[in-house]
Amino acid sequence: MMQGFSVVCLAFVCGAMLATGATAQYHFPVSTEASFGFRVGHGGTYATRSGAAIDVVLGYRLRDTPAGTLIAGFNLGVQSPVVVQDICLVIPDGGCAPVFPVFLSGGALLGVQRGSARTASARILAGPTYYQAHASDGGGGALGLQGRVDVSTPPWMHTAVLASLRHSVLPDFRGETLGITSFGLGLRIQ
Repeated sequence: MMQGFSVVCLAFVCGAMLATGATAQYHFPVSTEASFGFRVGHGGTYATRSGAAIDVVLGYRLRDTPAGTLIAGFNLGVQSPVVVQDICLVIPDGGCAPVFPVFLSGGALLGVQRGSARTASARILAGPTYYQAHASDGGGGALGLQGRVDVSTPPWMHTAVLASLRHSVLPDFRGETLGITSFGLGLRIQ
């Protein structure tokens, strides 16, 4: 199941990047970025908390303001453990704590970008994001809030190298407050 989802995400990223790259030649206000990195989960009673994070953002430049360019966006993400340690973190009922869940996420973002289409830039974005735990982790979902800072190099042929730092808070996932901090490197096509 997870492999099929990964293939669909990869196809989406590749298709979105190609489409945006072609339209960027006409100064279209859309950008697409994709990053891969690592995540750390916070809160709750879980064992292995570190893992991988894949994130895709489709951004749209709304208008210029004195603070910078107003950006609206939509993001999709997957956060998953890479290696599950064979260690039992004993919980009060005598069992072992589960691994931090695999989450699929999607959300709306709004923020500001400093820099231009020809220079290095920084974006600060935030917005509501829905997190769905994978069925193998017991399922369940929660609405959270994501904040992110994306920094990119000056683009070369409409493509920039990107570093992204994201933090999300899920105030009520199965009765617990969770946090997810992710760092990724990737590309932005604009």
